[in-house]
Amino acid sequence: MRNRPDTRDALIRSITRHPAAGALLMGMVVFLAFLGCQKPYTTPALAVPTPTFTPVTGPTANCAEVPKHDLTGYVNRPVTYIGDTSLSTDRFSDTTFGSAGVGAPDDLFIITVFSTAYYTFSMCGPTPTWDSYMALRTHCDDQATDVSTNDDACGTFSMIQTTLTPGVYYLIVDGLGSSDMGAYQLKVTAGPTPVP
Repeated sequence: MRNRPDTRDALIRSITRHPAAGALLMGMVVFLAFLGCQKPYTTPALAVPTPTFTPVTGPTANCAEVPKHDLTGYVNRPVTYIGDTSLSTDRFSDTTFGSAGVGAPDDLFIITVFSTAYYTFSMCGPTPTWDSYMALRTHCDDQATDVSTNDDACGTFSMIQTTLTPGVYYLIVDGLGSSDMGAYQLKVTAGPTPVP
């Protein structure tokens, strides 16, 4: 009975007779060895930034006052702005509701709208401890540019819901009377205009 040739010797003879096949075989061996040295690939986790409200450093085109924060970019984010008008000064008033805002400290925000959407600016949530007034306008110092205003949407706290077209808007959170001031939360959302 004839012995079967050693596998290694047979491989060497095959490579000697067929150089191209040998080169291909050696390339496959090197490639497989390379794969064996690699660590398993895992998809890197994407860092999720923590949204924050952006402070504004100076006056803007349609407002001589410095807005407290820029809300642009944080619409529909899981973030609620926590504010306190008692830490501010009185800068705005609005005769839409008599003498709304006269003598009451207020907070000013700016927001840039890039596409038409139905916006909600809401203070609703916690139990109101003071009577708020809210105004949304295109020029912060001119109440004639009011887009929407609200006094008591939820208890004595305010909420504005309106469709906004592209542009820059100013939101004023104020007290209805001179003694109305205090802590509040502000949530901003945008979506399709509701169908009547």
